[in-house]
Amino acid sequence: MRGGKLVGWVACLILLGGLGPWGAPPPAGAWQLPPASDGGVDALTTERAVEPLRDAVQTRRSPAARHLRLALEAVPRQPAETLRVAALLQEDPLFLSYGLQLEAASSRTMARELLAGGKRAEALEAAKKAIALYQRVAESCPSPVAERKLPEELGRTEALAGEAWHGQQKWAEAQQLYESAFAHFATAGLLTSFLPETLGRYAESCARQAKPSVSPTCVEWLRRFVQLEERGAPKTLAIAKHVPLESLGPFPPAEPRTPAALTVAPDTQAFTDAMALYRARKFGDAAAAFQALAETYPTSAHVLRARYWRGRAFGQGKKLKESRAVFKALVEDAPLTWYGLLAAGASGVDLQARISRTPAKAAARDAALVPCEQQRVARAEHFLAEGMAPLAAEELQGLATREPARLGAPFLLYVAMLHSEAGDDPSAFQAVSELLRRKHPDALTPFALRLLFPPRHLELVQKYAAEHGLEPALVLSVMKQESSFRINAESGQGALGLMQLLPGTAEGLEKGAGGQLLQVEPNIRVGAKYLRYLLDYFCGNRALALASYNAGMGRVNGWKKQGLLGTDLIDFVESIPVRETRDYVSQIIRNHYWYSSRVIGTKARPLDHFWSSGAKAKTGRCAAKSQKAPARGQSSKK
Repeated sequence: MRGGKLVGWVACLILLGGLGPWGAPPPAGAWQLPPASDGGVDALTTERAVEPLRDAVQTRRSPAARHLRLALEAVPRQPAETLRVAALLQEDPLFLSYGLQLEAASSRTMARELLAGGKRAEALEAAKKAIALYQRVAESCPSPVAERKLPEELGRTEALAGEAWHGQQKWAEAQQLYESAFAHFATAGLLTSFLPETLGRYAESCARQAKPSVSPTCVEWLRRFVQLEERGAPKTLAIAKHVPLESLGPFPPAEPRTPAALTVAPDTQAFTDAMALYRARKFGDAAAAFQALAETYPTSAHVLRARYWRGRAFGQGKKLKESRAVFKALVEDAPLTWYGLLAAGASGVDLQARISRTPAKAAARDAALVPCEQQRVARAEHFLAEGMAPLAAEELQGLATREPARLGAPFLLYVAMLHSEAGDDPSAFQAVSELLRRKHPDALTPFALRLLFPPRHLELVQKYAAEHGLEPALVLSVMKQESSFRINAESGQGALGLMQLLPGTAEGLEKGAGGQLLQVEPNIRVGAKYLRYLLDYFCGNRALALASYNAGMGRVNGWKKQGLLGTDLIDFVESIPVRETRDYVSQIIRNHYWYSSRVIGTKARPLDHFWSSGAKAKTGRCAAKSQKAPARGQSSKK
């Protein structure tokens, strides 16, 4: 979806698409989620096989959820019908917040139209009604997304009421409403979004009451807005038209920006020092240094890395028993990580044997949930049953990440499943990762693996992987690492879509593709083509191609010239000087292992599959000269 970003529950409704058969009875013999009343909560906290629970969600049809969708269709054309549906939703306690939001938005629209028609008194009454409704929304358990947007919604409505008061020359009332709007926008971090006209009206409201000068609160807010803008900017000029800037007091000169000194984190330095001992073949000292790092910095991102290299140090020092013990413990603690994969290979542990054949169990509720959280889960189930996945994702947002320790493992697995069904894969990953942290057995089941490694858009992936001579597992692995399967993902450097391509890169590969990157098929098609180009350039060396996909060909060629390539795959990955790229390459190789061995039913490849042998494979000069390269300087996303 291009253009302005749609936010809030109404925006998500726009993305719904069609509804399937509504109100259809569940299949014969299917287990259904009981209602929360009449003992239903106890039944919902009972552990059950997760697949029937997933199927039961589809039986949670809801007339209220369908009314909500129909209301969207009525918003621009039938205001009376919109208000009728809002009233119906407010009769259902579960959907009360949506009914209030719908009515509040309708009242604010009416206020804006009345104000545009010069009916200031009527506009003021409509705006006051909308403000009261939004205040009720805050008390009616809205979705987490709607709750975060409430300050903005209230602020916009209060600014509208302030404009109505201003039009009636009620300066004190206008000032009060504007300042309340400013406070709400400050809470939401949106102060810079006010138009010059709004700030001009506020400044006039302040100036009209000056006795003999504007009030301290006016000075405080006006100074704040002036400091957000350049002198001579439209907003500053709108304020200065009514209140002289010098009357707001002296403004301190802008402090010169000095670049922060580059420092190395102590845990990073500790790993570098330990690695230096290893490379100096002081294996006993290196093993001790790696152990000290893990003990001194237990939450460091280098801990698993240090544990793996401690095992390597013991092995190089001929302490084979200690080496095997370190590797086996690492596999036990982190079986689905890059270093767990390496440790399994080094110790001969069969990772596949770690995956349980016992069906995973989950619970649809948890005793630790507060009533509002119970409502949000129930609404998410109803939205999923009605095909309203974006709204389901909004309801579940943050549920499993805020204080996850309070929630039981069976419910966390259920929430992970709901997140996945709603298309919110990053949240599903977080929930399953918490189960892995707890070493819960259901985190190592085929069901949980498909949550961690979902085969999204598999038909398109297979189609374009075959077209460009790639394994589907490789394309899926890159997609997971690049965007976590978020279709509308956008990086700070401007990379877009599932495979995070820069428009210039895409355009260099396929004319017109730069404007299609937020569409699923064009993104996968061009992403596969770019991956093939990099593989050809690096003579089939997948590790170098992946590093270039993340950091750019120029950087990787620079590392080659500096002698940082290493002699094998592990050496290369561990020598990558940029942590983001090092993690990127290693995690894609990890993804590839699990996708190929467990999810899409192909054969797992050995590590050598990612590192072509021979000097020619490392030169970066195998791409055919006739093949068109991406635009220069566009391949790096960093």
